[in-house]
Amino acid sequence: MGDPRFRGVYFLLATLLPLDAAKELREDFIQYAADTKDNTVSNTFVQLLRTR
Repeated sequence: MGDPRFRGVYFLLATLLPLDAAKELREDFIQYAADTKDNTVSNTFVQLLRTR
């Protein structure tokens, strides 16, 4: 999750995964952000998922 090369893929997953799977991944990103203080992916992922 901390590798910036995959940011675009994570954002694509927010829109393409089935909703339940995307919500589970959202929780993983939130936990990662809480542990590492790195919100660069989680914030955008949550915003993209909210639009669904």
